[in-house]
Amino acid sequence: MTAALGAGTAYTHLPSVLHRARPQVVLDVKTLEHVAQRLGTHLAAAPPVGLGPAERRVAVAVDGVMAPQRGGCKEARCGVVYEPDWTAGRSASACAGLRKEYLGTLASRDTLVREVCARVEARRPTATTVVAALGDGADWIWEGYAQYLPHMVEILDFHHVSERLGQTAAAMHPQDDQAAGAWRDAQEHDLQVLGPGRLLERLAVWDPEPAKAREVRRVNLGYFQNQRERMDYPRYLREGWPVGSGAVEGACKHLVSDRFRGAGMRRKSPTAEPLLQLRAALLTHPNLDLRPYAHAA
Repeated sequence: MTAALGAGTAYTHLPSVLHRARPQVVLDVKTLEHVAQRLGTHLAAAPPVGLGPAERRVAVAVDGVMAPQRGGCKEARCGVVYEPDWTAGRSASACAGLRKEYLGTLASRDTLVREVCARVEARRPTATTVVAALGDGADWIWEGYAQYLPHMVEILDFHHVSERLGQTAAAMHPQDDQAAGAWRDAQEHDLQVLGPGRLLERLAVWDPEPAKAREVRRVNLGYFQNQRERMDYPRYLREGWPVGSGAVEGACKHLVSDRFRGAGMRRKSPTAEPLLQLRAALLTHPNLDLRPYAHAA
């Protein structure tokens, strides 16, 4: 019970919570922290059984988020394996139907991607079933997929594309927000209906005068050219693949931000990693019985 509470609540708040819930239990902050970390360590060594073969097609997404550490910040790597459903609502039961598996670590990017892809392999209905692999354009994501995940379709997250379109639109129409918004909307529509060709043509012939706008053109044209093969949105939408990485953005929030980025929260990696593992396990398995891990601890 204390480990589950510690996964979701600051350790300093737990003594008063326990006092209200069970007055006979009296534990100090360091003991509560130690219990949660020990269970997290045992969960990492012997993870719960996965969710089993997929009931629908499978998607995977990975990303990073900065977690405050003593002496600075460190990137926490997060991943989610799930079964997308365009018709799913936002209720708890609808979200549960997506069968999300959460993974997170403060270890290397390669460690995270390798583990996420191993989870994908355990979920594939067949060894050659194609899965959707989403990313924001970072090289380490695509390189990891290429190394550990065969039979996939790489998809550039449409939300990141939209952000870059907004930057470009603002540079094109610095004094006219309405015109900038209209241009951005037109590009988003064309990307979903026609693919990236027309956007690349427009950016290629755009010749802005201000140095700032020229830099925006250089950076974003290069980004879209490099990601062109991952921007076949008409095909993805036609075949029912997800085009946004909202699932992993949510994973970064639920796994890291909700627990690690509170006011004054600072940890060292050796104490943060077990808590991250504990949170990932409980998010994946909300009804997970922690007693076997408590006995092992």
